[in-house]
Amino acid sequence: MIVDGVIILHTSQPNSPEMLAYMQRLQACGLQVFLRPLSALQQKKKPVIAPAIHRTLATLQPN
Repeated sequence: MIVDGVIILHTSQPNSPEMLAYMQRLQACGLQVFLRPLSALQQKKKPVIAPAIHRTLATLQPN
């Protein structure tokens, strides 16, 4: 979910090397990143996730 330069990632493996690298890449582009467990999606209404986030990530350049 992206809200005003903030990204909330829902993941089952928040401490995996891949997730940490993904998070650092987003932070290097000036975005704030927060991790939430997947179970949080089951407790509340699912947020709208930008469908192009993965395509966009590939084109982001660090500041």
